[in-house]
Amino acid sequence: MEERTHIMAGLFDLAGRGARQMAAFAFFSVLLTFAGCAGTNTGGAFLKADRGVKPSSSLYGNYLAGRFAGAMRDTREAAIFYERALKQDPDNNVMLERAFLLKVADGKVASAVDLAEQIVAHDASNRLARLVLGVEAFRVGDYAAARTHLQQSRSGPVSALIQELFTAWSYVGEGQMEQALEVLDKGVSDSVFSPFFIVNRALVNDLSGRNAQAAEDYIEALRATGGRSLRIVQNYGSFLERMGRGQEAEALYLGFLSGVPENRVISAALARVRAGKSAPQLVRNAAQGAADAIYAPASYLVQERAMDLPIVYLQMALYLDPDFDIARTLLGDLLERGRRWRDAILAYAQISPSSGLYHNAQLKIAFNLNRLNQTDDAVGVLRTLLRRNPNDIELMVALGDMLRQGDRFEDSVKYYDKAIALFDHPQAEHWPIYYSRGVSLEQMKKWDAAEKDFLKAIELSPNQPLPLNYLGYSWIDQGINKAAAMRLIEQAVDLSPNDGFIVDSLGWALFRQGRFDEAVSQLERAIQLEPADPVINEHLGDAYWRVGRRIEARFQWRHALTLGSTQGQVTQIERKIEQGL
Repeated sequence: MEERTHIMAGLFDLAGRGARQMAAFAFFSVLLTFAGCAGTNTGGAFLKADRGVKPSSSLYGNYLAGRFAGAMRDTREAAIFYERALKQDPDNNVMLERAFLLKVADGKVASAVDLAEQIVAHDASNRLARLVLGVEAFRVGDYAAARTHLQQSRSGPVSALIQELFTAWSYVGEGQMEQALEVLDKGVSDSVFSPFFIVNRALVNDLSGRNAQAAEDYIEALRATGGRSLRIVQNYGSFLERMGRGQEAEALYLGFLSGVPENRVISAALARVRAGKSAPQLVRNAAQGAADAIYAPASYLVQERAMDLPIVYLQMALYLDPDFDIARTLLGDLLERGRRWRDAILAYAQISPSSGLYHNAQLKIAFNLNRLNQTDDAVGVLRTLLRRNPNDIELMVALGDMLRQGDRFEDSVKYYDKAIALFDHPQAEHWPIYYSRGVSLEQMKKWDAAEKDFLKAIELSPNQPLPLNYLGYSWIDQGINKAAAMRLIEQAVDLSPNDGFIVDSLGWALFRQGRFDEAVSQLERAIQLEPADPVINEHLGDAYWRVGRRIEARFQWRHALTLGSTQGQVTQIERKIEQGL
């Protein structure tokens, strides 16, 4: 029976003959929040040429094409179509605003400025148009004009927060630190978003050399976030290092890493302070402060499960500070959520090798290339990264998973072998690697070795449904260890009762034991959980046949043929439809 795999949430699923379980799990953790420096465009070379956009001579053709592209979250093509429609109907305010928003969302902020001016000509208090105009004025150093644009904007809770923070940094741009601090002090006392104001006050005090006040604000901001905000830990740690308080910075970093041990950004900072190297100041001027002031509300909206508006804010933050990798990487993450794999690759590709997030960005590039069926390019990215980090288990597992997912089982086993060879004593968290290698070995028809890996995975972590189910199903399928196999499968179902593939395994095990009525019950439940799986539909058809429901059996078999059965399955199912079991 074939292995069925796919990718979910940027991590490689593990599935197999017994499990066929498309449930993602990760041996490694990805950074929770991101930071670094922009730079080279690595990864972009792997992109296929974008498909061309054919213009329409019809106003409505361009309008409808723009709407369709927008619905598909293809902001680049949607913006092109709306701009074409706007040229054909320049007084259409609906198309004007849509073209404007799409341009900003696509990162074309400079070319959106003219559209923003057209919008405020008929809607003087439009929030995003005024913000774009304010950002543009700020970027060219006209801080008073930036404030004026924001003052003329309609206010909502988040936009009001941005307006106040942005105003404070405009005063910093003019060298008026007292006015900036006055705005921030008022926000601390009056706003429900006071933690944002405290952070920005710390940054302004730090920038202006008010070290005692900056330290107090950093500590207060750290306390307000429970010490889990990467950005605050970065800034406060940098401050402590620059103040010659390296031991305190080291303790801060270690405290953060105790909760997020895989965070390469803070790991790099810890290595830096231990080596006695100098720390960079992350916010060194007003433009970077203003970018941070836009980024923070965007990250807040992401936590509230928003996506489109944070993308717009992040693009404006990057327009002010193109080296703002914490914003760029969050942008890439949002583009991934919108299934905009190419755009996400372009975002991640601008993170340079010197960045603490370069490693994570390259992993993301590889995952997204694989989603675009450019697997050879994806494998190439990971292999290049592994040459930089030859003992990186995370990379070895990622390569093994990617090769296994592409049915390159022998190659995948080589990387799993390398990873396992680095363990002195395997721990519970290493069970996925043994399970993954077991899947590949089983697909290579090396059952004895595969069985050992499944047993090892279960030994390391006894309550994982994947290896329990895979091993139990395989034993049932081979007609061996039947009692033990049923116990494993039933335990897997107890642990994951709403997983259609595991429930299917139980139904098929009952079928193989001749318990057809019970098999029908379980397989019908599996179909409800995974209605589009061809194997489950075939199994249910087999069970229906055995209980005398011949018409329903043939219906399920025919339905399985429409769901992407392999060629070998097609031949087998067609024979069943013709002859029965």
